[in-house]
Amino acid sequence: MGIEKPVTQCVIEKRYQTIAARSVWLHVIGKLAIVVAILAVIFTCVFGVMVPDDVSMDPAVKDSDVVLYYRLQDKIAAGDVVVYKANDNAYIGRVVACSSDTVNITKSGELEINGHVQIHDSGMRTMPTVDGAQYPLTVGLDEYFILGDNRDSSRDSREWGAIPESDVEGKVFTILRRRNI
Repeated sequence: MGIEKPVTQCVIEKRYQTIAARSVWLHVIGKLAIVVAILAVIFTCVFGVMVPDDVSMDPAVKDSDVVLYYRLQDKIAAGDVVVYKANDNAYIGRVVACSSDTVNITKSGELEINGHVQIHDSGMRTMPTVDGAQYPLTVGLDEYFILGDNRDSSRDSREWGAIPESDVEGKVFTILRRRNI
């Protein structure tokens, strides 16, 4: 006959195993919570994510692409694609003029920056809006004149005037294509 363990010792060992298993799960859940918290801080303070629901930047950014932008950008130049706020909404557009630049949009649809005609890649004309900014417009200190690439279908600085630097959320650094997925 073998030596049997007392019942109380079996119960104690079983409870110890249960506690050890719970400890492993709590450890995993704790690490997962830390990772989620770090990612939340990174994506609210350092990076931003936007999914445009319009075609204002078509063909560079299509409807429902995922746009990642860097919030801590300190230098924005003409040609940069940025995410900005206007009328409590987020928009994406290309900076065409910076502080102290003079913007003129003619009735024939020519965009002039500091007296030089800017030719859009698509050949699309840049028409002024009826109730928008008045031209010529000199961009103020810490402001940007931002236009969508799809000039016929974008809401941008032609409608609102120059965008203050404080309303620029960040500079786009990558676009993830999401169509047909």
